[in-house]
Amino acid sequence: MGTSAPESHGSWRRWFGGGPPPSPSGYWEGSLPSSPSPLRVIFYVEPTPTGLIGTVNSPDAQGAVIAVRKIESQGRDLTLDVPRVRAGFRGKLARNGRRIHGTWTQDGRKYPLTLSHVSRVEDTPRPQTPRSPFPYREEHVTFASFGSPDVQLAGTFMIPEGSGPFPGIVLIAGSGPNSRDEELFRHKVFQVWGDYFARRGFAVLRYDKRGVGESGGTYDRAAVADFGADARGAFEWSLQRPELDPRRIGLVGHSEGSILAPAVAATAPSTPAFLVLVGAPGVPGDRLLLAQNELVGRVAGISEEELAKQRAGGEALDRAIQAEIESPELKGDLAKLLKAQHVEHPERAAQWISTPWFRSFITTDPAPILRRVRCPVLAVTGGLDLQVPAALNLPPIAAALKEAGNRDATTMELPGLNHLLQPAKTGSPVEYGEIEITSDPAALALMADWMAERAKLGTLAL
Repeated sequence: MGTSAPESHGSWRRWFGGGPPPSPSGYWEGSLPSSPSPLRVIFYVEPTPTGLIGTVNSPDAQGAVIAVRKIESQGRDLTLDVPRVRAGFRGKLARNGRRIHGTWTQDGRKYPLTLSHVSRVEDTPRPQTPRSPFPYREEHVTFASFGSPDVQLAGTFMIPEGSGPFPGIVLIAGSGPNSRDEELFRHKVFQVWGDYFARRGFAVLRYDKRGVGESGGTYDRAAVADFGADARGAFEWSLQRPELDPRRIGLVGHSEGSILAPAVAATAPSTPAFLVLVGAPGVPGDRLLLAQNELVGRVAGISEEELAKQRAGGEALDRAIQAEIESPELKGDLAKLLKAQHVEHPERAAQWISTPWFRSFITTDPAPILRRVRCPVLAVTGGLDLQVPAALNLPPIAAALKEAGNRDATTMELPGLNHLLQPAKTGSPVEYGEIEITSDPAALALMADWMAERAKLGTLAL
């Protein structure tokens, strides 16, 4: 979900053996021996619920970003496979966690390679990453989570030029510790979306999730309802801003954010002017994760026999979680079950799936919430979205909104786009880092035009 992207190397067992792994996440930099000068290489590794995903590039060799197709971590041993360039890396993480000593193999030749952890690298921005000057001003803001004034959230408020009052948008991120930019593989998804919408005349709020960036609170202790309270806090704050017309403020949710946005619409005293749901779940979390794992695994070439085993294992874990969801024995019982399924690091896996977020997510059903939404709704999902597949999720969304008596509800599958609304080949999350486009401009225009009509802005030219 969201920018916590499941990956083809992560089976259902990996889903429950993931997050976050005891592995080297972040940027790693090293040099390969080459003539006339060493060749700099940069690995980027990101933990997700499925384990690890990553990319590799060389700024000294045209800088093409290539997906790492498989990353495995056992203790301090690390393996990365990059079949696109017929290469791989095998190394061992130093005890201080700052270096990886190993060997890079390419076309049968072996080269010593030591990688050092770096806080960041100077990458070339993605083509759609906004660059100043901007036709809007940005203001750093803080606001409280609904019902929890001790949880102060921080964000960026983007205000168009002019006197206002403006229609407004609150961007609500998907699962995972997302900042206000919802960044993944140098794609700053929400910064790109916010820039586009601000240029269309909307004032836009995007914010760091609790416990992330400059926001207070504790991310690891939060359940789905807590993130929903944060989203409602963002909406309530927007209603008080003098730059905004409170009758024309809408919510744009991505992935799990598309569960939170309807929850705000269904419970807040003031109704949002509209909802835009991108890659929105329409079925309970347990069903979604099973389907997600199967689709991503199939694209990766995992056999049907192995996929069936993974599904059976996942269903067994679901039953165990839901039977003991509030039991203090849950973590220990899950560890035993995971060990019996031959999952790596079963204790760590049990720790992850015992978190408040995971337990609440797999039991969250979006349909009852959607049945209470009366404001205009646009739900769009990429036809190649393997994380929240359109065929599984759009029909129940449409059905729930119809049951609500919602007279302005549209669901659309956008052909050829993935979960980030990137033009994709297979939709596999391994492609996210390789694709230079952050989100398809036509998809952004579709959303902006729909919102502009509901906000009585018209279809303005950029």
